[in-house]
Amino acid sequence: MLDPALNFARVTPSLVAAGVTTVNLASGEGAELPQPSADGAFNLVWWNFSDYKVASDDPNKEIVRVTARSTDQLTVTRAQEGTADTDKNIAGKIYKMGLAYTKKLNDDLKKYVPGLEENKTISSATTTDLGSIASALVEITGVVTITSFGIADDGVIKFVKFDNALVLTHHATSLILPDGVNITTVAGDSATFVSLGGGNWKCLSYQTKKASNAKLAAGVDDSDFTTVAGIVHLLGNLTSAVATYFTSTRTAKTTPVDADSIMLCDSADSDKDKKMTIANLQEQFLAMVARLTASANLYLNLSGEDSVVQITSYTKKKEVRVNKNGSIRITFEGKYSSTGVVGGYGRIYINGIAVGTEREFTTTDYVETASQDFNVGSGDLVQLYLRAKSTEYGTTTYAQNFKIYCDESNVDTIQTLNA
Repeated sequence: MLDPALNFARVTPSLVAAGVTTVNLASGEGAELPQPSADGAFNLVWWNFSDYKVASDDPNKEIVRVTARSTDQLTVTRAQEGTADTDKNIAGKIYKMGLAYTKKLNDDLKKYVPGLEENKTISSATTTDLGSIASALVEITGVVTITSFGIADDGVIKFVKFDNALVLTHHATSLILPDGVNITTVAGDSATFVSLGGGNWKCLSYQTKKASNAKLAAGVDDSDFTTVAGIVHLLGNLTSAVATYFTSTRTAKTTPVDADSIMLCDSADSDKDKKMTIANLQEQFLAMVARLTASANLYLNLSGEDSVVQITSYTKKKEVRVNKNGSIRITFEGKYSSTGVVGGYGRIYINGIAVGTEREFTTTDYVETASQDFNVGSGDLVQLYLRAKSTEYGTTTYAQNFKIYCDESNVDTIQTLNA
């Protein structure tokens, strides 16, 4: 990646004559340049800054290649990119070296960055020298078998398109191909190759223009998948092939039994394939669609008598569990007995929370409360709580005939926990 601090750095070298290859920089300026041992060699423009503020104006400008750097000392190769090796030691003059956009940099960028250069064409050969192509986009013509892509810097990437059928020969070191096997190209196929240095290359990806019959279900042909018509053709044939497979190799069963199973994809377990028996499926289906509906039909009656004596806080006396969603209607009978204080109370709770209207009993004979409807969910606990009106001796509240009214065909819908 280009770095503004490095790619446009400018440093001040010592005065040296032509032919000198060791150049000292002003103290601390070496750190402004790349390190060849880590980043690779690079080119600098060297010119008379005192007389020419712009390097291109100096007729004696020179491009040198920096091959080593030790703190503020450079080792250079003189006269690069067609420039001349000249003296840089006029007394009283200041010279500068700068990283600049030279032809070498331009060529390097074209090698590494797709789009900076139009695609280039090269004929296939036993050694098809991709490293010699100054573009990241390469089109290979011809039908000669390829065993090598030649020598290129480590990290160079080439995006390759093949114009004809040819063979790419896998090699475990010099030409590493997917799955370690040879590839026979088809016109229009494309691939991405990276240089590992030393003449070694690796295929990062390979994309075929057309699919192979051997890789698809029977009935799917080599349609051109780059067009809408081709894709529609593929999907149509593939659907037909799948349908044919299941209808021809699977026997239909019209009367499944509870022990039979069907396949499902478990989203809670990394989409693993699981199975569910017909009995499981039936149970889950009924749980989803079966609902309780409050009605005038008596579903359950807990007739036993319960009481609380001199307890003025609500105390649970009856409880049932509902195993379906929906609504239910509840009534119960209540009365009190006391030597002094008149009255007692009852109330419906769901899951320990008071939800019903508080009912007051003002007679010593049982009286049925007005009915009240409640919405319930599967697993809810429906409860009857009682409390006395006073802690006075003998004050007692009674209840019986705790009745639930609803429509539901499943006899296991409501489970008695405390009658």
